[in-house]
Amino acid sequence: MPNIDRSYYKELLADLPVNKRAMAERFIVAIQEQKTTELANYVTIEQWGSTDHGDLEGLTDDDHTQYYNATRGDARYSRTTHTHPEEAGRSVTAIELDTTLTASHAIILASETITLTLPTGISGTVYDIKNVGTGVITIEPDDLETIDGGSTATIPTQYECITIVSDGSDWYVI
Repeated sequence: MPNIDRSYYKELLADLPVNKRAMAERFIVAIQEQKTTELANYVTIEQWGSTDHGDLEGLTDDDHTQYYNATRGDARYSRTTHTHPEEAGRSVTAIELDTTLTASHAIILASETITLTLPTGISGTVYDIKNVGTGVITIEPDDLETIDGGSTATIPTQYECITIVSDGSDWYVI
């Protein structure tokens, strides 16, 4: 390999950002010294603008698992596909108006002063209800059922929550 005059590259290097200029200078030195093994560790000039590791020689698209990746999520936290089996399929619903709950409700984040009406109980139906506002949340069953023997249950305090379950005849706060 012929000896390359560094002065030829000074104009080109002057326009590069400092971090890339140092890499380019090492690249030129590696060429001059004919260190082909060292040269293999540097990025070619055409690849400087790439942000895709898969475009760089010797790297794969996902070789840095400690960094964020939209497919895998952030390695420091739960994977994006992570679920708890007992929680899978439970929907979270924010409610601000009087509402009759249905089978599609599971976890309710209620705000304002509202009434949540429970459907006719089916044994095993569970609702988790949290007051995320400053109003009072009133929970009432249908006409034939009770909640812990009473006609209603309330969640008067912000961030208080209850879990309510049906045995098929009545509702119970657990």
